[in-house]
Amino acid sequence: MNKFNLKEIAEQLDFGFRAFIHIETKKAIFVPDEDKFPDMDLDTFIEELDELENNFSAYREIEKWDSRESFTIMSDFAEQILDET
Repeated sequence: MNKFNLKEIAEQLDFGFRAFIHIETKKAIFVPDEDKFPDMDLDTFIEELDELENNFSAYREIEKWDSRESFTIMSDFAEQILDET
């Protein structure tokens, strides 16, 4: 498990992993998205998968934005910057 880190979460989501954050400890768990990697051997992620299975309600999944959501956020941000100048 890793400490909560926004950059790492974004990278893992881009790589096709699923990201889960523990509600209280803010620890992050990353596991492959089985829809994107149906043939991946999950044995190397057994600890993370067991943790999620046994304590799923203690975690929240961070979902990747689709391209439309990303564009909207970037556009809104750019407009704010332009308004301030």
